[in-house]
Amino acid sequence: MSDLEIREVMRLVHWLLALPEAEELGLRKDVKEMEATMEVKRRSTYERIVWEEGLEQGQAQGRHAAARDLLLDLVSDRFGASGDELRARLDAIRDEARLRALARAVLTTPTLAEFEDRIG
Repeated sequence: MSDLEIREVMRLVHWLLALPEAEELGLRKDVKEMEATMEVKRRSTYERIVWEEGLEQGQAQGRHAAARDLLLDLVSDRFGASGDELRARLDAIRDEARLRALARAVLTTPTLAEFEDRIG
């Protein structure tokens, strides 16, 4: 199997699978070891662009998930457990600034019902 074919298979595997963090770390280690044995170590311009865009997208998704999770924790601490409906409504918010504003609103909103009204 050529280096290009191996990379294409690995790209397909990453695209198809969302691994738990521990398994992803193991896969990353395996990929690095495999790349270390390849004769050609440079990435093509296309591969670099795809990798950088994937990294930026992953970072944005991670920030969004962290902001949403923090907001859910704050809501839970302030008002008690929240349901799946609230989680779904917060998942639908794609703007990190909006999630941060809602996190600040948790501190001053007197009831869960009023907080839910602020979500819109």
